[in-house]
Amino acid sequence: MFRALSLALLMTLGLSLGEVVVATARANDAAITPSTQAHPHSYYTVLYRHDHHHRWRVYGEYRSHHEAHHAADHLRSHGYEVRIDQGF
Repeated sequence: MFRALSLALLMTLGLSLGEVVVATARANDAAITPSTQAHPHSYYTVLYRHDHHHRWRVYGEYRSHHEAHHAADHLRSHGYEVRIDQGF
């Protein structure tokens, strides 16, 4: 009887400590990951308008920051106001 009770107590204690270790590991992972890191599935939307009296229009969506800026530079060279939004 004492052996069964001791075993049950040890198993309960072990499960509780396991949950604490997992929760601590998850909290540490969140602390290490910088918030400025790009999301692996992020995209960049290039928007343009002729001037502040007109509404923004979508020119295109790009997977890389470089491609989005290339498109934005092209639009600026034609006299448009340009904005780049990052989405996930």
